[in-house]
Amino acid sequence: MKPPAPSPAPVFAGTHPGPFGAPPPPPRRRRPTALLVGLSLVGLAGAAALVRHRTRRAPPAVVAVAPAVDLGAGDGHTCARFAEGTVRCWGANNRGQLGARAPSPGVPVRVPLPQGALHVALGEEHTCAALADGAVRCWGRATSGQLGRAADIESFAPVAVDGVAGAAELALGIFHSCARLADGTARCWGTNVHGQLGDGTADPRDTPVPAIDQAELTQLAAGESDTCAVRGDGTVHCWGASYGTGPGAGPQEVSGLTEAVQVSVGHGDTCARRRDGTLRCWSAARC
Repeated sequence: MKPPAPSPAPVFAGTHPGPFGAPPPPPRRRRPTALLVGLSLVGLAGAAALVRHRTRRAPPAVVAVAPAVDLGAGDGHTCARFAEGTVRCWGANNRGQLGARAPSPGVPVRVPLPQGALHVALGEEHTCAALADGAVRCWGRATSGQLGRAADIESFAPVAVDGVAGAAELALGIFHSCARLADGTARCWGTNVHGQLGDGTADPRDTPVPAIDQAELTQLAAGESDTCAVRGDGTVHCWGASYGTGPGAGPQEVSGLTEAVQVSVGHGDTCARRRDGTLRCWSAARC
């Protein structure tokens, strides 16, 4: 049986609701310590930057990186896409998540893609890029089919994902990957133990499968074990650990949510931005 659809709660501007629904007094602003600032940069500028800048109050600039137009972060690595379509990554590379051998974690390396990228997305330890011709390349950890191939050995170089054409946007979870296609549908692959691929089963897939009953999608997002999509009519449909598991537990509409233009998914927590700029959030505990 599917759990009841989540009911989004409104979000006050930068605060949590008070005991009677009103926002509490604004919290005291705390300045981050130099150590915390440094630690937050390990995946961004590498261990070398942590040592070099641990006493600075402002984040350091990433060396050898031109102005970027897109940015994503995984568990310990970061990638940037540039106007000409190149992708550079830096940080942890123990699973090949940078897409190339790196001389050090703090030096951005160019990912050897066959053509320019339109979008790049990062999972915990894998990365995928949607190319100019709509094809998809993935690299990094491959233990659950998240690279779109049967081999369970990590790849330090981009590999082609067969069965995807016209990819316009990518969304990656810990062990699964999804693509929104130009025709408004979605394809997903990887682990599926929680139904995060949206095909109505709990079977893992090393090749992309369509998310059932999904069309006219305008935006896609993935979290740890959940996936959500915004439709052209402003509704949000989600599937995965927070929305039922196993056969028949496919995508379901989030009740009470309309005029959504963007959705963001985390570890059991999800938020949507509406057309008027207001936010609605829900979590597995509210499902």
